[in-house]
Amino acid sequence: MNKCLDLKKFPTPFKTGLIVLFHKKGKENNSITSYRPISLLPILRKLLEKLLLQRVNFTINKQNVLHLHQFGFREGKSTNHALRKLLDVIEEREHYVIVISLDIQGAMDNLKYDIIRKELRKLFTKSNISETLEDILSNRKVAIQTSDGPAVWKQTQVCPQGSSTSPFFWNIVADEILKTDWPKEIYLQAFADDFAFVISGRTR
Repeated sequence: MNKCLDLKKFPTPFKTGLIVLFHKKGKENNSITSYRPISLLPILRKLLEKLLLQRVNFTINKQNVLHLHQFGFREGKSTNHALRKLLDVIEEREHYVIVISLDIQGAMDNLKYDIIRKELRKLFTKSNISETLEDILSNRKVAIQTSDGPAVWKQTQVCPQGSSTSPFFWNIVADEILKTDWPKEIYLQAFADDFAFVISGRTR
């Protein structure tokens, strides 16, 4: 771990994940959307990611780097906290209220690495930790077994299920949405990739 931070590099052999497709119960067999891809990653990679995130989360919690209205993938926060906050906001509004729930489909699958890097640089002062996090995103590859042997290709987006850093990378990108200067009639909170808007007004 310390060597990775000194070099600001994540081991290249750990950057390749083996994709395994799991069929979604009740879905058609001949549709690509009926399968959930899971990335099998080296155990040492998962261990390194968790050790790195321990240091990152210490900074996040100490300096309140992420918006308080993100309840997903956060230590000490849960769906109960998110629901309680949402109900409190609704009850505090004195006028008509509408709640809009938005689920971002394929959130992890569509995360582009250049956007993640941009948000990392905005949120964190340049350091060994931030640069090592950025390096995790470079030269990423995925492999899938075929009848002709393994097929390998390079990734420029997608945060794989199974990686400890995927929820963290999503949260720093979603943070940009939460920190948008919304009108005072609009309250926004999130639980991972599920967003809830509370909009109030004097008339229906």
